[in-house]
Amino acid sequence: MAQTSVHALNGLSGRPQLAIRAVRLSSRVSAMQTTGSTAVRVMPGNATARQTHLRRCFRIASLQLMEIVQVKIPCTDLRVSARWYKALLELDHHREFVEDGEVAGVVLAHSNGWVLGLRLRTKVPGEPKFPGFDLLSLSVDDRVGLEAIRARATSLGSQIGDIVDRGTDGLALDVFDPDGTAIRFLTPSEPEGAGFVGVEFRDGEPPTFYKERRL
Repeated sequence: MAQTSVHALNGLSGRPQLAIRAVRLSSRVSAMQTTGSTAVRVMPGNATARQTHLRRCFRIASLQLMEIVQVKIPCTDLRVSARWYKALLELDHHREFVEDGEVAGVVLAHSNGWVLGLRLRTKVPGEPKFPGFDLLSLSVDDRVGLEAIRARATSLGSQIGDIVDRGTDGLALDVFDPDGTAIRFLTPSEPEGAGFVGVEFRDGEPPTFYKERRL
């Protein structure tokens, strides 16, 4: 019969108190189980192995986020928006989702592996609208890439903003989808922009930059 003990660990890397239930077994570590809000891992009987396992648990518990998998944008006319995004960004029709006989959402995929979701606004709680707001930013290599995006958006009859020089944060261009939601295209930041930089905008003036945080 396995013996169970509970270890309370306080203040580890600023974390609140965590209760870890250690189960002595002669076998190797098994998969994680869950009881209520407590994470439970079956642990080996050897004390050194248990300590190693606990360290691994905390490494696993920390967020290991690698990238954004998908952004989903609400739209009024799914067919129109899907056609627009596929033409502008060279996306493939990857998934469709039908609800009560109506296509309510699509996923469009890029050859680089990232995907973009579109969903009928009437199927989204609150039916949100984002005219003029940049929900999504995509990177391009340089100003030549921005000019190519602007030319393609022009051929689609899209509303387009100006190319804006943001100093150490590179160049930016906003293109607006059929619902007026902005898709922002950015060139890479300068190396000196890697740390904290505050950006201040005033009407009709170029942006200014500051180093001391105000928030």
